Amino acid sequence: MNLPLPGTDARAHSERLVQHIQEEIARCGGWISFMRYMELALYAPGMGYYTAGARKLGAAGDFVTAPELSPLFGQTLARQVAQLLDLGLAAATTGGCAHCKRSARRHADTCRAQRRPRH
Repeated sequence: MNLPLPGTDARAHSERLVQHIQEEIARCGGWISFMRYMELALYAPGMGYYTAGARKLGAAGDFVTAPELSPLFGQTLARQVAQLLDLGLAAATTGGCAHCKRSARRHADTCRAQRRPRH
């Protein structure tokens, strides 16, 4: 794989973050949890992936997520939630929330009214 090499500024930034994480490991007796490592790598003030100030999303960023490209992800998620509501799992996982039960009934009623199968 031929990935582009990071620029001088990016390498220097990365080295500062590595140093920060190494110092944290030393302060903690030689090890830190994976959760703490990720917290530092992503959120260390001014150094973490999400806190360093570089653009992350979009054409000028590192990546584009599926929800930014189209509504397909949201529609897919909504369909799955509707299936769970139809199965009554929402009531089981929410302690019998009346709102969830009403939502499931409304969804089923809407499907029947439009003469389409419940999904």
